[in-house]
Amino acid sequence: VVSTMQTGGLVGLAALDGSKMTTIEDCKVEGGSVVGQAGGGGTGYETGGLAGRVEGSLVNKSLSTATVNGLDRVGGLVGASATGSELRACGAVSTVNGNTELGGLAGCSEGLVYGCRFGGYLYGGAGNYIGGLVGYLGAGSILGGSAIASVSGGSFVGGLVGYGQAGAGPIHQSYALANIQASGTTAGGLVGHCAVAVYDSWGKGVVQGGTTIGGLVGNL
Repeated sequence: VVSTMQTGGLVGLAALDGSKMTTIEDCKVEGGSVVGQAGGGGTGYETGGLAGRVEGSLVNKSLSTATVNGLDRVGGLVGASATGSELRACGAVSTVNGNTELGGLAGCSEGLVYGCRFGGYLYGGAGNYIGGLVGYLGAGSILGGSAIASVSGGSFVGGLVGYGQAGAGPIHQSYALANIQASGTTAGGLVGHCAVAVYDSWGKGVVQGGTTIGGLVGNL
């Protein structure tokens, strides 16, 4: 699958059906590749193994093993999960390549992530906001999330979350087993930059970077 904006192995954009939540359940994208690239007026924005973007939608018990290549907001399962969306009992096993807001499950999440997991490799180049599960946690929360991954990027790199914005969270009962390489600043075994509450969670692995590096959190 190749497109220039909101590219997904199953669906490009899943949005509210009037006032009803759209549901994607028991779906699997197996193998192959999903590519979001610039061109034709598109910017390669929001690329995911299952869906490019979900808005007011429930993704439940779904999995992607597709290789994902994009530019900004790139995830192994979804590129972006907007406010009001829920990712439940989902997973991705993949190699994910991108630039900014890159995550094993979701590049950017503003909804609920519950009982989701990622296993694989994340290559963010010199880009920022790179996380083993979620690259940029904007307004949502993570409960029971996990990542077993190799994660590389520029700045704000974390084993589970690259950047947790104030007002988001909490991150609860979650963990990361990750080797992390940041070419810039602010990297942590669990969270790179953390302005959210974290409970009963842990990170383990090797964390390497320039400045502001922590075994659990790079910057509080």
